[in-house]
Amino acid sequence: MALIHSPGGAAAREYLLGRGFTKETISQWRLGWAPDAWDGLSGFLLKNAKGNPPKEKIMEYAALAGVLRAKDEGCKGLRYYDAFRGRVMFPILDAQWRPVAFGGRLLEEKPEAGGKYINSPEGRLFEKRRVLFGLPHAAKEIGRTGKVVVVEGYTDAIMCHQHGIRNVVATLGTALTEEHAALLRRYVQGTGRVIVLFDSDAAGETATFRAINMFMAQDVPLAVVRNLELKDACDFLPRFGAEAFGKQLDAAEDGFSYLLREKLGKARGRDVMAAGNAVRAVMETVNLCPDAVKLAFMRQRVAAEAGVPEEALPAPETRKRFAVSRPGAAPMRARPAEKRGLTMPPPAPGIDDVLRNAADKDRRSELRLIRYMWESPEWCARVVDAYPPDEWRDPACSELAGMVRDEWEDGQAPSVNAIRPRVEHPGAMEILADLVFPDGLEFKESEVRMLLERFRRKDLEEKADMIKEGMKEAEKNGDEQELGRLLDEYCKLRASMKKK
Repeated sequence: MALIHSPGGAAAREYLLGRGFTKETISQWRLGWAPDAWDGLSGFLLKNAKGNPPKEKIMEYAALAGVLRAKDEGCKGLRYYDAFRGRVMFPILDAQWRPVAFGGRLLEEKPEAGGKYINSPEGRLFEKRRVLFGLPHAAKEIGRTGKVVVVEGYTDAIMCHQHGIRNVVATLGTALTEEHAALLRRYVQGTGRVIVLFDSDAAGETATFRAINMFMAQDVPLAVVRNLELKDACDFLPRFGAEAFGKQLDAAEDGFSYLLREKLGKARGRDVMAAGNAVRAVMETVNLCPDAVKLAFMRQRVAAEAGVPEEALPAPETRKRFAVSRPGAAPMRARPAEKRGLTMPPPAPGIDDVLRNAADKDRRSELRLIRYMWESPEWCARVVDAYPPDEWRDPACSELAGMVRDEWEDGQAPSVNAIRPRVEHPGAMEILADLVFPDGLEFKESEVRMLLERFRRKDLEEKADMIKEGMKEAEKNGDEQELGRLLDEYCKLRASMKKK
């Protein structure tokens, strides 16, 4: 980041300031500059390495992180060079504000430099289909409003935030994916919705139709903005301002209406073949809807718009449903680093280490248990049976856990929109926005056992302390009968503490 403020970063600063970004935004989003040199980063890493680690290990770890690349030069071994050269750098953060990857925007196009925009290669920490740029910056506002705006690039998202529109995230060089839809679905159930705003070109139109298909299958309310006067948000906002942009968002057209207008409207008045193809294209999307009532209404409207009997419309085939992670499901993995000829770094800290080093173990543990409860009714029942919410230690977590339990018991998946109006504890509102975003840890049976066992033992230890206090009082008063009773209770309690 510091290099962007150096004389060598002048071109990068001029580019960002010329696009309308302020110095405060550059600092807040930790934007940086990668010099146009093959060994700029590698030289810096070797020069500043602490403890004199082997040069090869430093290079291997940097290559695993995606900031260096390796070239096999035969008998000379591997030669490492900077992956990002001559680019403005955009850190890509996970939900805990930790950098997991980088995006780079080329300032001077060169054939050997690759595309204008590149991201870090995918690996253990970074999978584009699961990551939305700007998510940690937007999470609180998304949780507060129940609405999320999805744009197409880093600069669009950052410009929206700079103008006070802070419920905006961006895809990373790809269209919205099934994992993105599953992630956002939890925030927009009820009165919320997702608004997509992709570039006003052919590629943006294709991405918009793909998003409509995907969110139709997830039964997620989707709206579309496609009539910006300029290509994208980064161009529109500096010229027309936040108020005009907000009006565009308020006027967003729901995805189904947009689909009808674009597909059927353009085929109206053409030959029968074109009209039939348009109807079939619309129905391929409509038939993805898993809600029978909504599907029936949409079929009626398609028939009316197309001027054909409803029974003539294609019927739903086997429903296509996008995968949502459930307990026991193995996460997708990138190709192992060993297969690429690189040595794996030490494993990341396990859940035991995370909780052991936490400043507030009880709260961290209870927040993690809420994530399990939110994930599925099976996990929820497992947690509640062993650790009822009214026994939880953190008041905010206790309130949220009770609400999540109530949602599943009412036969519906918990959503921020459903829970938000009932929240009373100020701390619960603070953590609600972060609740449904992944925290980087997998859902594992062993972790649930460990967390629940931790609270079981803590409860027993607290009871043991109370009994010991009672024993001291009984001994002080000379009450041998009470002392014996408490001693027997204490021994049974200690025995139960040894059981798993």
